[in-house]
Amino acid sequence: MSREEPMDGRSGWLDTGVFAGQVGVVTGGGRGIGRSVSLSLAAAGCEVVVADVDADLAADTAAEAGERGGKARAATLDVTDAAAVSAFVEAEARVDKVVNCAGMLRAAAVAELNPVDWAAVFELNVQGVLNVARAVHPRLSASPVSAMVNIGSLSGTSAYPGGGAYGPSKAALIALTHQLAAEWGRDGIRVNVVNPGPTKTPLLVSTQSPGAVARREAQSLLGSIPEPQNIADAVLYLLSPGAAAVTGQALNVDCGLSQTVMDGPASWSARS
Repeated sequence: MSREEPMDGRSGWLDTGVFAGQVGVVTGGGRGIGRSVSLSLAAAGCEVVVADVDADLAADTAAEAGERGGKARAATLDVTDAAAVSAFVEAEARVDKVVNCAGMLRAAAVAELNPVDWAAVFELNVQGVLNVARAVHPRLSASPVSAMVNIGSLSGTSAYPGGGAYGPSKAALIALTHQLAAEWGRDGIRVNVVNPGPTKTPLLVSTQSPGAVARREAQSLLGSIPEPQNIADAVLYLLSPGAAAVTGQALNVDCGLSQTVMDGPASWSARS
């Protein structure tokens, strides 16, 4: 049975003005899932700050949002630099929504992963989110519509050979999300995490063979894997008034893959 595929950067269900007058920050917003989130937020009326360590990608995404009729601006930001994050947030008079998409994967067996790479993955995937959270808390506390969504991964709940530091770092991020939700709820700030399964980002398409992707699709309950827009739609739901009673939750967006036996990227290529 065929499924309607989402249009990149345009949610098929959300009122285009639902975030009108609000300001949202998307880290890692220049590429992959972050790009789709940035474009979708802008299309839904939010003024989006596309924050990415790659200035060109941030600028390209912000420009595309503008061409589509949205409002967005680019910012160059390394979330692992706590001082830079604080200065960035200080310059923003208002922040209502935050989506932490910045992250990295360095696949290797734990026994083979050198300490520098292990630390680098945790520095970006966990400490980077914490840096943003600490800096932006006062802004979110001042907003009557504040919400944060972190991008986790199925790898944070289901280990696979060769996952190295990635899965443990995402598990830590999921736990951090729960902790922030517990501490910030009485401040009126909702915090949730979306756990994508393997997603058809440009990176995945360029690094995995068609046969490997097809095999993963065949494993899922829906016979497919998500597009970046599917992840963006879940993020927008959690940011929206429709999720006003939702906090501290982890939402898997994986076409049902988490209900099957899961293995990792290394095994996809090995069997291709």
